Amino acid sequence: MKTFKQYLTESTKEHKFTLRFCSDLDEGEENRIETFLTKYDLKTMSKTSTTPITKNPMFFDDVTNSKVSKIDIVTGYPLSADILRQQLSDLLSVNLAHVVVHPEGWEPEAEVEEDKDKEALLASDYDETSDDGKTYGKTFVDKFLKELEKKEHEVVENELSITPKSDPAPEQMSKDEKSTPSVITGDEND
Repeated sequence: MKTFKQYLTESTKEHKFTLRFCSDLDEGEENRIETFLTKYDLKTMSKTSTTPITKNPMFFDDVTNSKVSKIDIVTGYPLSADILRQQLSDLLSVNLAHVVVHPEGWEPEAEVEEDKDKEALLASDYDETSDDGKTYGKTFVDKFLKELEKKEHEVVENELSITPKSDPAPEQMSKDEKSTPSVITGDEND
């Protein structure tokens, strides 16, 4: 039978991420990243690999003509890629759009190229068929406004509705009752 320590050591998981920066990282920045990641129980950190300058670097849609630095890391603690991305952006004082963090092996989906030859819908001829006021037009608007008027007069009640308390109106004082002295003058009113 296995001991608790054996079960515990077998149950440890490693969390693998790839960090990409749209810039060339120097040795000082790599050391800062490594020191920062120790709080996530950094197991391994690969050396930085840098791609040559490309016109449209992969993983960075809004960037043109830039290098991409890549680091693979393995941590002992689970962490959110979005939070790590924000923290690395703050740590290195880099624009958030220039940092990408994703699980190891993840590749972005290939974008489907749309046909440039498609004709705009507004440039085509108007279709004369009608839906008889089901979704647009004067009859649709009139029907909609009539439904709103009906709903305006409906009173909806449920368990959470507040019911106004109706207290009976106070009865008038009869002439047989004696009047009390006036608060201001102290005289009795007859």
